[in-house]
Parts: sequence; C-alpha cells; structure tokens
Amino acid sequence: MFKIWAKIIKDDKIIANYVFEKDETFKVTRLGLYLAEICNEFDIETPIILNKHMEHFYAFNLTTFHKTDFITAPNFDKLVIENIG
Repeated sequence: MFKIWAKIIKDDKIIANYVFEKDETFKVTRLGLYLAEICNEFDIETPIILNKHMEHFYAFNLTTFHKTDFITAPNFDKLVIENIG
C-alpha cells in the first residue's frame, strides 16, 4: 500500500489537496495512471509527464507540475505530488 499527497498551489498557498491511496506496491512506471486518477479527483486536466518528473519522483519522492506542463493553462500555479507512504 502507498499514499500520494497531491497539492494544488496558487500564490504559494495550498488551495486544494487530496491523499491518493492504492492497495498495491508503488511502481514509478505507473505514475501516469496514478496521476490521471488524482487529476480526475480534482477535476483538472492531466499534465504531460516528462522524464524529469519521473526522475524527481523516483529520487526525491516528490515532483512538481507547472502551468507549462498542461496543454491548457490551469487557474493555479502548480500541482505537487509527494509519496508519503
């Protein structure tokens, strides 16, 4: 089992957050599927996942998606996901 804490941040303040839990072993290769479920919960577009996002999540248990990572500019500054367990 693992948990990912997702935070939507605007003007350096958390405006929404969600803890995504899955009853399976975490696999960084499935990050896109996990992120799609998280974004569905927030009712936002899923960002484009680049190699740097996967590398940061693997190395630091954390990655940040900025406005430029979305096809349509969102009404927030960034989406941060962090592996918390």
